Amino acid sequence: MRRFAPGPVLIAAALVVLAHVPVQAQGFRVGPWQVRSYGLPGALQLACMADMHQGNNVQLEVETDVTGRLWISAASPQWRLSPGRPIGTFIAVDQAPRESVVGQITDTSVVRYEVSAQDRFEEKLRSGRRMTIQASGVTVNFRLDQIAEVIDRVRRCTAEGAAAARDPEGTAEPPPDNLARRIEADVAARAVRRAGGPMAIPTATWPAAQQQRAPMPAAVTRGEPLSAQELYRLAAPSVFLVWVDRGTHFPVRLFAMGSAVAISRDTLVTNCHVVRGAHRVELRKGRTIHEATILNGDPRSDRCLLRVRDGELRPVRGVRRAASLTVGERAFTIGNPSGLESTLGEGLISGLRQAMGVRMIQTTAPMSPGSSGGGLFDAWGNLIGVPTFLIRAPMDSDTFRFAIAADEYWR
Repeated sequence: MRRFAPGPVLIAAALVVLAHVPVQAQGFRVGPWQVRSYGLPGALQLACMADMHQGNNVQLEVETDVTGRLWISAASPQWRLSPGRPIGTFIAVDQAPRESVVGQITDTSVVRYEVSAQDRFEEKLRSGRRMTIQASGVTVNFRLDQIAEVIDRVRRCTAEGAAAARDPEGTAEPPPDNLARRIEADVAARAVRRAGGPMAIPTATWPAAQQQRAPMPAAVTRGEPLSAQELYRLAAPSVFLVWVDRGTHFPVRLFAMGSAVAISRDTLVTNCHVVRGAHRVELRKGRTIHEATILNGDPRSDRCLLRVRDGELRPVRGVRRAASLTVGERAFTIGNPSGLESTLGEGLISGLRQAMGVRMIQTTAPMSPGSSGGGLFDAWGNLIGVPTFLIRAPMDSDTFRFAIAADEYWR
């Protein structure tokens, strides 16, 4: 979800960069550490993480992925950092000389380090009792209780989870050598795809392509309005989490996320800022993953279309034209704010406006980063808008939420 400053010119202020995906419930403990898996089974983002909370809300995390990389994330409320930037820091384990390491700021109080390429440093971690991190003028100390066992268990947890996810029956674990070959092949394939750079957003065929490929579904407004529960059951299957691989920007790999809504069996609407710079786009719904391409778009007005390469999607019930909407109607958002898949929110249509050359719907229904590209629905389950940006006025605590009118995707 982008935030815009008020005034005659709307300026983008934030774009979601994903550091973590939703946590799975299952896990176990190693001493003071909690070990658990996260990510989506069957994807290379599946990994395991261990975290340990200490005094003053200080937290240390150990994480691996199936490519064998090891990450350390340190969090402290003492830090006041700028997310998305690299940061040079000094790390010392016990009394050994300190190491100069480049980390990546993933939150205002969190720094993440890749240490798997530094074998010497990993060995220091395994034998250490205490770690000191100096960043942004602040020194933070962490205990390393049972860190060696934690690293081993997290690596094993990741490998076992990836193996189980790749088993079509979901019961047997492939031999380690088979797993290694599969991982190597998958990584190599992704590297080839990334070599060509980010996907282009074709614009020459807009808007003819979607009119021909996915005609606008007719709105359904007969009968009584739906309850929130009925609307969710009807509309949620059409809304997908969009996972975007933005490639490697040394020293880290960048991911972004947002949402998209199916309007036909293979076509979805979203915002261009969700998929801009994408080397790879995946649509996710529970354990199901579809690879997608950018069909076409109009970046100026932030309207983009995606197409899946395999499988059949469940399209929305209908699309209602903006001209038929009135201020005061109930409106519902379904999206993936902060990666919380298929989240429902309720509000009202609070205004009908124009921006970026298209009609916009102002609403009180909740939106936040990750909601971009999702669905704004009326009380009959028709798609009426695509959540796009927020406005927060200076010295004003209110947040104003806007969605592109859904029928603008056929204009």
